[in-house]
Amino acid sequence: MVFIKATQRNRFTSSIFSSTFAICVSLVAANSLIPCPVDSMHSNDSCIDERLTKKEREQKRAL
Repeated sequence: MVFIKATQRNRFTSSIFSSTFAICVSLVAANSLIPCPVDSMHSNDSCIDERLTKKEREQKRAL
């Protein structure tokens, strides 16, 4: 079994925490810089798109 020295373990733990912190900060920054590609009209449930309601009316008339 291989044991690592306390200084190596400390350095390894520090590098894991600092890399995790850097990744989290970069993800939050990327989310601010790059907008979400989802259409904002369809993200709001209370807003109904006029084209969808018109299409539903046409389908009901066809029956």
